Amino acid sequence: MRALLILLLAGLPALAPAQSLPEGEHLLAPVPQGFVLGHEGEDATGLLQEFVPAGERVEDWSQMMTVRVLRQIGGTHPVAWHNNLVELLLQVCPTATAQEVAGGEEQGTPFHLILVGCPASPATGGEEWFLSKAMGGRDALYNVQGAWRGPATEALVTAWAGHLRTVLVCDTRRADAPCPGTGP
Repeated sequence: MRALLILLLAGLPALAPAQSLPEGEHLLAPVPQGFVLGHEGEDATGLLQEFVPAGERVEDWSQMMTVRVLRQIGGTHPVAWHNNLVELLLQVCPTATAQEVAGGEEQGTPFHLILVGCPASPATGGEEWFLSKAMGGRDALYNVQGAWRGPATEALVTAWAGHLRTVLVCDTRRADAPCPGTGP
């Protein structure tokens, strides 16, 4: 299962044929062009992956895509999860701001997209922003974030918003959430 998730996250142009997809829910999160896996961790709560531009490290990045698959909180509504995320962020960055960008359903799965900024990151002292897309799957809560250091320019917000539109949850068990290549 982990190998398949990594394959799906690698952003390959074509998915494996339907018969090779295990039954269940899958996160389809293509990796932006030029990004490489910088860190990966998995434990009982789920999977964490961090992708950075080639030549950068997770300790010193200009942009980053973070992927979380939180298995223990499947069925959680993404708005509730984002509210908790913002509360936690405000504890470390009291001047943080957050605004809802979009919400609703995609392929039968609730999603929520927010833009969050911290004017003075405790880690770097500089400005950091991220767009966060949370998807409330039945088997897990899925979160993909596009982050950058520096101001929230229109170009960066537009680029990450466009990328996060391509991130979806599909489920081979559900007709309303079809995985590519598994339709009738």
